[in-house]
Amino acid sequence: GIDWQEVCPSGQIVTEFHGATGPNALLTVVYRIGFTCSTPALSNASGAWQLTLAPGGISAEQGIVGGTAFADPCPAGAAATGVHGGAGALVDRVGLSCAPLQLTLVP
Repeated sequence: GIDWQEVCPSGQIVTEFHGATGPNALLTVVYRIGFTCSTPALSNASGAWQLTLAPGGISAEQGIVGGTAFADPCPAGAAATGVHGGAGALVDRVGLSCAPLQLTLVP
């Protein structure tokens, strides 16, 4: 395969993997993958600070055409902290590790 590197636009964070899987002999393998970014926003409504995520950029999927589409989003209010998966000759598992976003106010 080829190396692939993509980054979110400035000020955005990864919140979802998307792509497609399909058959290869006896296995289901990853055909292509991309990710979705979100923009964190801080607001102070009624005197209570809140951190929200607004839709951001979507990367072009890399890989081959075909397969069945999938999306692997982080839970609401969380962002990607890592990638996990597995492969032999082909990639057959991939997903995001996510953690909740935390807001720490400094006086």
